[in-house]
Amino acid sequence: MTALKNGEIFKRRPLDGIRVVDLSRVFAMPFAGANLADFGAQVIKIDTHHTQFMDTTRTIMGPFPDNEPGQAYWERSGTFHTLNRGKASLTLDLRSEVAQEVLKDLVRVSDIVLENFTPRVMARFGLDYASLRAVKPDLIMVSNTGYGHSGPWSNFGAMASALEPTHGTGAFMGYLQDGPDGLAPEDVPNKMGNSYSDFMATWTALGSLMAALLRRARTGQGMWIDLAMYQVGVSFLGEGILDYAFNGRATRRLGNRHPSMSPHGCYPCLGDDQWVALAVRDDTEWLAFCRALGRPELAGDPRFGEPLQRWRNQNDLDEVIASWTKTQTSYQVMEVLQAAGVPAGPVLNAGQLLADTHLRDRN
Repeated sequence: MTALKNGEIFKRRPLDGIRVVDLSRVFAMPFAGANLADFGAQVIKIDTHHTQFMDTTRTIMGPFPDNEPGQAYWERSGTFHTLNRGKASLTLDLRSEVAQEVLKDLVRVSDIVLENFTPRVMARFGLDYASLRAVKPDLIMVSNTGYGHSGPWSNFGAMASALEPTHGTGAFMGYLQDGPDGLAPEDVPNKMGNSYSDFMATWTALGSLMAALLRRARTGQGMWIDLAMYQVGVSFLGEGILDYAFNGRATRRLGNRHPSMSPHGCYPCLGDDQWVALAVRDDTEWLAFCRALGRPELAGDPRFGEPLQRWRNQNDLDEVIASWTKTQTSYQVMEVLQAAGVPAGPVLNAGQLLADTHLRDRN
């Protein structure tokens, strides 16, 4: 980020001068800490040398350079480095009173603490918010748990795939499956994605921290953020809950489809596991889409002529589109459709992403 001072451009990031003590593990809060480091904060990750307490992204994740874990595999995981980029590291055994005092000394000269233990852990070590506020009165602290610091579930451990059934997202997730209307059976819950609950917690923590920093700058007061991933997940379901409460209608799984647009989805392209995403939003784009396919007669097909007919006959329409996309690369489809004014883009794998001209031009 650049700013202007005395007519000269100099680089300064929004959180320069902010220090963060990161006691967290796995995904949600480590990723929040990595974002804070991106914004300029000095983030110090508190590590442990005890195997049973070690961050699992060090030990059970990849990828590894040249696909070789190596002897020091716990230092080489790509997932760990992504989630902990830009951080310094300090190894402490928090069961030791000496280490606890070292941590408190660090908190005295810091602004933010991140932790994601179950509630009893920080209290047992004397490192809960009340204890740390005693050494740093304006401390901002995020305590990220599965179910919060109150209520009968508060001491339960949690992870994203176990949280999803408790906050209901599995009932809304899933690709299309065979059925009377092409939708998944109602009794088959699906996993939401790659630890999506963790990332909802990450984004919630970041927004809360920015608000807390602004409040502290105005009032001088710190803040404790009791962030329950269960609550964050439930808040994600607003539309589905309201639709059922007011309309008596259960939200169905859509896969890559859309509640009103058609065609809308991902389609196979030339090559191994190559796909393109596209969306047609209105009749003008539908006519342009038919011409781009070289099939102008589709616009007059009674199955597809009106938006509702297209939506009801998506299976038939998908077959027509896939027969065309399979003959071209994903980039070719993108270029033809974008030239016609139809939104489309390739679904990139990791190698294609790194080779993408836009990403490279942006350095």
